Amino acid sequence: YVWIEVAATGPGGAKLAVYVDQKRLFRSRTVRGRRTLRISLGGKRITNGISLRLKSTTFVPAATPGEFDNRVLGLAIRRIVFGAKLSSYQPNAEFDRSIVSLVRKNVRKLGRRKAA
Repeated sequence: YVWIEVAATGPGGAKLAVYVDQKRLFRSRTVRGRRTLRISLGGKRITNGISLRLKSTTFVPAATPGEFDNRVLGLAIRRIVFGAKLSSYQPNAEFDRSIVSLVRKNVRKLGRRKAA
């Protein structure tokens, strides 16, 4: 799995597509605000490297009344994490919490199961 933590998008959100080794794994879909996406890499793999490409729409803040920033911006990405399945979440799930808080929650669940 790859976990992508989106820190911010433009006011209307951004369409995002995710490609791993030239294969599209996450269809272009609108992401708004702060989100964590969990995307299945499609099975186990042993590799020395992986190519990850994010493709998003852009926006210009100056298009909003009262804004003067003419930069062309896309998504702000806070964190990208590759890892094994740590939970029963569905593939291609979307969360409004950070990766760190989701992993902590699952570690606590595992600890409770072992203690029982």
